[in-house]
Amino acid sequence: MPTLGFTHMHPAQLTTVGKRASLCISDLVADLINIQRVRDVLRFRGEKGTTGTLASLLAGCVGNHEKVIDLD
Repeated sequence: MPTLGFTHMHPAQLTTVGKRASLCISDLVADLINIQRVRDVLRFRGEKGTTGTLASLLAGCVGNHEKVIDLD
């Protein structure tokens, strides 16, 4: 079924609904691959984060050094 294509959010040449749908699905698959890569490759900071000191973390863990080491 013919429909208008879009270039930079402006109507362009005629295209088909199937091609528009396949391009949309292709974009979604690329986004999914990027989300999986970020989840698997990037390392997120744990509970320690970038604020506070080891002394404040030890105080929160009631001086339990093993628990602080396990957080890393």
